[in-house]
Amino acid sequence: FTDTYFDAITTSFQATAQELDFSDPGAKDIINQWVRDQTNGRIDSIIDLISPLDILFLINAVYFKGDWTTQFKKSDTQPAPFYRDDGATISVPMMSGKIEHLGLASIGGGRIAGELPYGGKAFGMVIVLPAPGETVDELLSDLNDGSWASWMDALHESEGMVRMPKFELEWDGLFNTALKEMGMPKAFNPLEADFSRMTPATDAHISAVRQKTYMRVDEEGTE
Repeated sequence: FTDTYFDAITTSFQATAQELDFSDPGAKDIINQWVRDQTNGRIDSIIDLISPLDILFLINAVYFKGDWTTQFKKSDTQPAPFYRDDGATISVPMMSGKIEHLGLASIGGGRIAGELPYGGKAFGMVIVLPAPGETVDELLSDLNDGSWASWMDALHESEGMVRMPKFELEWDGLFNTALKEMGMPKAFNPLEADFSRMTPATDAHISAVRQKTYMRVDEEGTE
């Protein structure tokens, strides 16, 4: 891809290791600086403290910044009502414009799926609009591999008017419970976990799986 399509795309999944003295107060800062560097400063830190029991951190970062294939005009962004899941209505900066190469599909029950492409259309943002009166949780209850595949198969290229909020958000949370429920509870249990191929410590286990996310969507694209 060229700069015409993307300002920057960086994916970081380094298979390298770096030894740090975890008793050194500066070890945490070294890890957090790596995170800042890999995310262009959008995520400031991932480690709040290093416990005396911690022996290993596995950290990766994905950074994406892409321009829309058809960008919104900033002059067309105007305050408009946004209907929250709890029934409240708030005013938000609403982008609007005619989008070329828009993927569009009616996916049943009044739901609408749309895909806005980036750059040369190798990547796109998929947006699913719940049916009138449907909550986001009700929509998510039907989301699985099969339904997602059928929604994507139903997309057809079109041209149409799109109105969507301009927004910026951050999220931070632990995946421990989700991963246990997906079938790996032993890895979190010091009495059952088996990391003997990595360390001689008999009680080595995963203490936390944490993710931090930053996202900004505006008239130019997505970061």
